[in-house]
Amino acid sequence: MPSGTDLSDILTKEDSRIDAIMLDYELMNLIAFHLDMKDREIIPPAESASIITHLVGMLGKKISIDPEEEDVHAYVENRIREKAGDSAGNLRLFISRNEQSQCNLRSFYIDHLLILAGILLQGSASLEEISSTAKGKIPGFTHWRQAMPVSISTYLDYISRINMDLAGEAVSLIRRLRKFSPMGLGSGYGSLSNASFDQVAEYLGFAAGPKNPVAAAFYRGFDDIDVMSLLVRIMIFYSRVSADLILYSSGSNPFLILPESFLTGSSLMPNKRNPDFLEMVQGYASQFTGDLAAAAAILAGSNTGYHREFQVSKDRTVSNILLVESISKHMNQLMQEMKFDPTASREAIENQSYALHEAYELFRKTGKWKESYQQAGSMVRSGKRFSERDPIDYFSVDDSDLKELEGDLLTLYNAWNGPRKKLVKMARSLQQTPG
Repeated sequence: MPSGTDLSDILTKEDSRIDAIMLDYELMNLIAFHLDMKDREIIPPAESASIITHLVGMLGKKISIDPEEEDVHAYVENRIREKAGDSAGNLRLFISRNEQSQCNLRSFYIDHLLILAGILLQGSASLEEISSTAKGKIPGFTHWRQAMPVSISTYLDYISRINMDLAGEAVSLIRRLRKFSPMGLGSGYGSLSNASFDQVAEYLGFAAGPKNPVAAAFYRGFDDIDVMSLLVRIMIFYSRVSADLILYSSGSNPFLILPESFLTGSSLMPNKRNPDFLEMVQGYASQFTGDLAAAAAILAGSNTGYHREFQVSKDRTVSNILLVESISKHMNQLMQEMKFDPTASREAIENQSYALHEAYELFRKTGKWKESYQQAGSMVRSGKRFSERDPIDYFSVDDSDLKELEGDLLTLYNAWNGPRKKLVKMARSLQQTPG
């Protein structure tokens, strides 16, 4: 490589932006490690207190990282060296960037899965309430052709149900991520530190430290895939609902009115209001699917151990979970504000959509399903009009379901955040005047 070659645009530019988000996680991991080191007097107590004091003092800061500084690890180390002098030499005693990065990511994912699960649960609850009183029916579609009509209540309950199921998947993933703290992995093959990594894990809200460092380090990259898989499921769900809503709100006589704030005007046609937000949701769903495939391909091409290309899946997953949080909030708002027009939706239902009801009535008289089916088909082809039927209202979500999941989420939130708040309180009690 020629001397003076600058590779920061490839190696660190995007990652330094993502790493700036990880500052508090980096600090918390180091605080937990140094509190345990202090208790065991692995380094002089005054040195431990100095390091902890300056780490706590950096919590909550908004930073940017110069790509030349490379990452959050170097950023913190440089700041501690400026403030604590020689004490900074033991900041990372037997600690690898690999284990800190994995712990930072796992902690970040837990925090934001808690947020995302809460947003999904809120969306489910609001739609459960709306669906309970909704009136009217809309066309059902298969193969982009009208099928049996479905009640508006049933359609809204469907969206509520999937929101709740996805929130439940987030809760399950949080439970898995909390099983062990990556602190103690070393570079992935164990640590020579005398610290108790079970105690460090307890300080941080994890269930335990790593038992087999190679097995635990295996999840670097797989955590990205697990999170991205959930994000893809959420976005595909949103994408399919978006396609519905675009269809329902299109044409000269739409039966769904979308909120004006989610529409944009045409650059040429003054009569058009375009569903750009819903179209962007569909586009992001496709992008996320590609990101998930890329994350899997990165792992598939690597042997056991850490590899720098894991940075690519890390950066995409962190960016994507933040984006899904934002999209989910907007989808909740759209769902609450959109309005079905029961009269227009009834008129939009093609009469032949009631052919199955006719076939069922014929079957009740004859007891012969195939003949009844064929007879109803002949009626359709001859242009016969059928009597309109109201579809059944199906309700799959109730308050007890929502309260149970809300209770699970609250329990997880407290189990995760309670120890971390206690950790900060313990660390602040050690603060001393620098110098």
